[in-house]
Amino acid sequence: MLRFFLSIILIQLLCSYSLWSWAQYPVSNQYWAGVELEKAITKNLGIGLKSQLRLQDGAWKSNLFDISATYKLPSEWKIGGGYRFTIKEQFNKHRIYAEVGYKQKMKSAGLALAFRGRLQHDKEDKEQTNTYFRPKFVLSQHKKKAKFSPFVSFELFYALVMADQQFDAFRIGTGLNWDIDKRFSAKLAYTLQREINVAAPEISHIFATGLSIDIDKWIKQQRKKKKGKK
Repeated sequence: MLRFFLSIILIQLLCSYSLWSWAQYPVSNQYWAGVELEKAITKNLGIGLKSQLRLQDGAWKSNLFDISATYKLPSEWKIGGGYRFTIKEQFNKHRIYAEVGYKQKMKSAGLALAFRGRLQHDKEDKEQTNTYFRPKFVLSQHKKKAKFSPFVSFELFYALVMADQQFDAFRIGTGLNWDIDKRFSAKLAYTLQREINVAAPEISHIFATGLSIDIDKWIKQQRKKKKGKK
């Protein structure tokens, strides 16, 4: 199974650079680094706080701060929503979003297929607004007690502006999730983003790292340490 994912990753990287990197279109290289805190409110309800730094071609691009809530439904479904504030050099951006997700585990194959549908509305300080529907699919390795889980993903951006209702960008990516321990998990990913249905599409190679911290498990671990010292 690991060879299967490594083959897909290699094919994605080769296709990304051979088909698009040398095209006569604007190309940028970006690096995203983020930290996310997760906290359970009830058995099914959880909240998350996320901060992320984004660089483009070696220079600062933006900082974003995101707060979200997720509610688990029966049969692997979940719903959620949130608010994101993004700081940029020339203007700031506000985003509200709602989403629904579903995950199908294929135990016999050792895989899991996840779907997320997000509806988002962005408003910039310069009064420009955008509304998108973003369907995303993620295929990942699913094994109990596995420390590492490779994945591949595909996402579309559908503009819902009345004068321009069409798909205008896509993302295809691959990466690795690492469960460091019960408190911390890390993510390493590469994503190719490309505009479509435009004369000169912008292309971005996005390299990302992320760290997630489970607050409940971290607090539980700290309490155990204090008891051990007594």
